[in-house]
Amino acid sequence: RERKIPRRVPCVANSEEFDVKWHGQYTYEEFCQSGDKIFEVYKAAIEHFDYDWAWVQIDDCYEFEPMGVGVKGEGNILRATYQYLPVNRDTLKNLPVMDPKKDGRMPEKLKALRKLRDYFKERVLIVGSCAAPFSAVGLTWSLEEAMVLMLSDKELLYDAMDYWLEFYKRYIKAQKEAGA
Repeated sequence: RERKIPRRVPCVANSEEFDVKWHGQYTYEEFCQSGDKIFEVYKAAIEHFDYDWAWVQIDDCYEFEPMGVGVKGEGNILRATYQYLPVNRDTLKNLPVMDPKKDGRMPEKLKALRKLRDYFKERVLIVGSCAAPFSAVGLTWSLEEAMVLMLSDKELLYDAMDYWLEFYKRYIKAQKEAGA
């Protein structure tokens, strides 16, 4: 209403690529693998730019790597899925019951969330992340396959979405317990 410049920068979505480059100590590939480095970069950027939140999204691969989906990223290019699992009921039946506190890089993300919460307390909104169940099917089997499943095998699609829903309940709980 008063048309003044805010004292603090309002929420800034997906600033981590900029923040890593600005911080200048690590490549994005180094940053995304270490809870300590994630914390260091976020802390520095939040304090320098006076952000009011930390959205610890990082990349779309944390929960897909441990199940065998191929991912690629190097230097300052974010990891992305590219080698997908076969689309069938056997693949779905054999997907692991992942533990976010133990599998892949997820413990590093939880570590970063915990350190951010411990450091900033309630002064900064700490936010975790996860894909939606349909998006997760696309990141497991490819977006094209997920779209085709809507027409060719809705039951398999819904069952795969249920798998992800159950996993995300655990993943969100773990992130919340870590401080998100």
